[in-house]
Amino acid sequence: MRSLWAVGHVPTMLPERSDGLTILGRIVQLRCLVAALGQGLRVESPHEFGGQRGALAVSVVIAARSRRTSILAGVLLSVSVVLLSVLVDGSRPISANPLTGVSDVAVGSLHSCALTTAGSVKCWGQNRFGELGDGTTASSSVPVDVLGLTSGVEAIAIGVSHTCALTVGGGVKCWGYNTSGQLGNGTTVDSSTSVDVVGLTSGVVAVGAGEHYSCAVTSSGSVKCWGGNGSGQLGDGTFVGSLTPVPVTGISAAVAVDSGFGHSCAVTGAGGLVCWGDNSSGQLGDATTGSSGTPVGVSG
Repeated sequence: MRSLWAVGHVPTMLPERSDGLTILGRIVQLRCLVAALGQGLRVESPHEFGGQRGALAVSVVIAARSRRTSILAGVLLSVSVVLLSVLVDGSRPISANPLTGVSDVAVGSLHSCALTTAGSVKCWGQNRFGELGDGTTASSSVPVDVLGLTSGVEAIAIGVSHTCALTVGGGVKCWGYNTSGQLGNGTTVDSSTSVDVVGLTSGVVAVGAGEHYSCAVTSSGSVKCWGGNGSGQLGDGTFVGSLTPVPVTGISAAVAVDSGFGHSCAVTGAGGLVCWGDNSSGQLGDATTGSSGTPVGVSG
């Protein structure tokens, strides 16, 4: 008879967790292994299963004397691998030290930040450009303190790879990627620690961050933006970027601002809404798809 061969992997250990899912997983594992051995399978060296930390596996090689036995063993392996990979993916251990006392959160492309009730900022994730603000460019899978901002922060905003914070004193500080001047400190040098935004060390009541630009609302109701301006997202009537804040044209009573990939919107004191910047998908809400370097009213 012709010999048929098949290779597969069966997990032999799930991450430690005392719940019904893991117990069920171990029962399934035991039954699969017993059945596998009954079909003449050979167990080889253990190794990591599917890249899952703490989940080991053993290689199983099937040497069958008949087509029927090979098919049966192959089905056994397929079912067990699929079932157990789901069990492994769903069995991540819960953190022993969960982050508590969080009042706000913001997320970027590959990093996240949290504002605590104590006024500190903590970030985690990718840190290629210093977007975690801890003085390094080493990524972290757990929250790290932003240097100099362990207290006194009122709000945070995140762009793609940079972050800005509004302090209780009304100042704006930013850190991370700065290719277009989105940190507002007059340079295009990335910073792994927070830097002051030129001219906005006080008198700010709200802050927003877009792809490669940032915006702020001042206590007088004006809006100022800085960084890239390829779609008119700085709102100053031009398409030229700025390394320092420039006033958004025609706004004098804003109370809030938010920024998207390449456009921003501001809420006025009278409850009105204006937007500016990229409008390729109609995101300015003015019934057109033409970008605008100055604010336009959102249609009602």
